[in-house]
Amino acid sequence: MFFKTITYGIKSKARWRASDIHIHSGRYLNFQVGGGIVELNSCGVNNVYNALAAFSCGVLFKVPVKGIVQALKSFEFPQGRGQIVRLGQGWLINDTYNANPVSMRSALQTLQSIETRSKRIFVAADMLELGNRSRALHQAMGHVIGATGVDVLITVGQLARLMAADLKHRRKKMQVFACRDVESAQKCLAKVFYNGDAVLIKGSRRMRMEQVAEFLLASPKGSG
Repeated sequence: MFFKTITYGIKSKARWRASDIHIHSGRYLNFQVGGGIVELNSCGVNNVYNALAAFSCGVLFKVPVKGIVQALKSFEFPQGRGQIVRLGQGWLINDTYNANPVSMRSALQTLQSIETRSKRIFVAADMLELGNRSRALHQAMGHVIGATGVDVLITVGQLARLMAADLKHRRKKMQVFACRDVESAQKCLAKVFYNGDAVLIKGSRRMRMEQVAEFLLASPKGSG
C-alpha cells in the first residue's frame, strides 16, 4: 500500500516550512510558506504548526495558496483558546480552556510580546494529568515564568503553588500570590489589577479558570 507523506515544520527541513516568523505588537503574527504570507490572529508560535497542518491539507486538496492564506487570516480562535481581547485600556489573553507545559510556554510568549505600558499579570492554575512528573514540571514552569517579563504571578491550586514557591525565592521584585481556589484568585486579582494591565489567565479545564476571566471582564476597572 502506498501512502503519500507531507511534512511541515519550522526548524527542520520539510516540504512546507515556515520562515520569517514575526510577532506584531503582541496581537498577531505572520510567516512565509509556499510563496504566500500567512497571518494569524494569534501570537503563539505553537499555532504556526497548526496553520502549517491546515496549509498542507489545503494544498493536498488543490486549494489555491491565496485561498488558504485568506482562510487562515479570517479564522477566529474559539473562546478560551488564546483569545486576545480588550480589557479596558489593557488586554486579556483568555487561554482558559486547558493547559500543559508547551501551551503555557506559548501563552507566556504572547504575554511577553503584547504591548503595554503597565503591568503584565499571569494567573496560572494547575496543569493536570501530567503523571508522575507533575511536580517537577510545575517547578520547572516557575523558572520559565521567572525568565519572562511577568510582574505579578497569581497561582491557583496546590500544584501551581510550586511555581509561586520557586519565584518567591528567586524574584524578589515580582509580586507573587498563591491562592487556594478561584474565589481567592478573584479577590487577589481585584487588588492588584489596574486598568491598562495585560493579563494572561491559563489552567487546566477542571480548574474553572474561565470564571476568573469572566470576573475580570465584568470588573469596572476592566471596562473603563
